[in-house]
Amino acid sequence: MRLAFAATVAALTVSTASAADMDVLRPSISEQPATTRTIDWTGMQFGVTGGGDLTRADGTLFFNDTKDLPGVHVSVFAGYQEQVNNIVLGLEGDLSYNGDNGKTLNTFDETNTYIGTDRYSTDWSGSIRGRVGYAFDNLLLYTTAGYVTTRVVDEYKRASKSGTLHHYMQGLTVGAGADYAFTESLFGRAEYRYNKFFERQFGNWEAELSQHVVSVGVGMKF
Repeated sequence: MRLAFAATVAALTVSTASAADMDVLRPSISEQPATTRTIDWTGMQFGVTGGGDLTRADGTLFFNDTKDLPGVHVSVFAGYQEQVNNIVLGLEGDLSYNGDNGKTLNTFDETNTYIGTDRYSTDWSGSIRGRVGYAFDNLLLYTTAGYVTTRVVDEYKRASKSGTLHHYMQGLTVGAGADYAFTESLFGRAEYRYNKFFERQFGNWEAELSQHVVSVGVGMKF
């Protein structure tokens, strides 16, 4: 009986000592390192993008018919954003040059008499937008919306004269995209935007424009 009792006491002693050793080796919850993100999206950013766009024009200027003006563009952008936990809020502006999207149309007067041609296109455009995003560390998914403007170019040819007219149109832009940080400073971007320009009078005619814009590019943040 004494032998069994001694063995039981010895086993309990070893078990208690082992548990105490484990408590010493096991860090407390407060001592364990917290999970930290590797990328902070707060700060200034700028970059360049390029891609394709489709401008759709309609109204009496285009004989109440929809005209598609596909083209390409290159843009520069700059802005500032602030990250709070995973939410990223920012303000950004861009300036774009649109090319290769002209369309030549025959032009008629009020009596439906042919008087020449007009080649319509857009060249410069720009926007200023707010941004709201959600960061998955290196990946930032965002939506954007704001003000947009573009310049319409009208190259006209008549029997008596020819020339070029410039008209500015204002509108709203909305879109969504993704930024991916390759390093603390370098990131890539893919974005889609829809631009809607308000109706504008061109003499006795009126027109309105919309655009679908797809862009990819790279940027720097600091």
